[in-house]
Amino acid sequence: MECYVHVGESAVGACVACGRFVCDVCRVDMEGRIFCKGCLAKGTPPPTTHGPVVTPPYRRSNREKVLAGVCGGIARTWNQDVSLVRLLFVLATLLTGVFPLVITYFVLWAAVPAED
Repeated sequence: MECYVHVGESAVGACVACGRFVCDVCRVDMEGRIFCKGCLAKGTPPPTTHGPVVTPPYRRSNREKVLAGVCGGIARTWNQDVSLVRLLFVLATLLTGVFPLVITYFVLWAAVPAED
């Protein structure tokens, strides 16, 4: 993953307001959640401890994809490392029988739009 502002710079997380990947320079930590400076400049309200957690909409990843970007999209949505999500998906596939999760993967590929 790379920062949407500083191309080539490794991203450390995704903004909870817009879902874009940000590096250490662009990241603003507020109450344990990551925001990008762009969202804060636009007046995105800061998070509160009483409100719901704002997560970016689930989209298949165009940057972090091997086959269709399903695991990359899940990793971005959950703010996790894509390698960890892929490893867990493979382990779950092997432990539950191959077909249920393979079918789920293809359904997500067909039903979930890719990021813009």
